[in-house]
Amino acid sequence: MTKEEQLLEIDRQFARLAQTEGVFAWRRYCADDVLMATSEHNPYVEGWSSIEPSLQELYSLDHVIFTWSPTYAFVSGDNSLGVTTGLYERTYLTNGETKKQHGKYVNVWRKISNQWTIVFDMGN
Repeated sequence: MTKEEQLLEIDRQFARLAQTEGVFAWRRYCADDVLMATSEHNPYVEGWSSIEPSLQELYSLDHVIFTWSPTYAFVSGDNSLGVTTGLYERTYLTNGETKKQHGKYVNVWRKISNQWTIVFDMGN
C-alpha cells in the first residue's frame, strides 16, 4: 500500500467513526491547533476549543447525517505532511424540512507522534 493509499484509508476510517461517534471522532483526528475554514461570517476558526462548539451544534441537528469520501491524497516526500480531498454530503431536518448540503473538502494532515492528524479543514 502506498503512502497515499494509507492516508486515504485513514480519512475513510475518520469518516466511518464520525458516523457513530460524531464530535469524538473529530477530536481524535484533529490537532489541538487545527484551523478550520468555514462559510460563516468568521471564515477561519482556530484551535480545537473554538471548533468544538460548532461541531457540537452540527451533530445536535435533528436527523443529521454527515458523510464524506476522499478521492485523492498527496503525501510529502519526507512523509510529514499530507492532503486528502473528496466529496461530502450533509443532511439534517430543520423546521420539518430536510436540508441537504454537498460539496468538496480538503484536509491537510501532519504527522504528530507518528500519527496522521488534521491541521487544516475546509469544505465549500
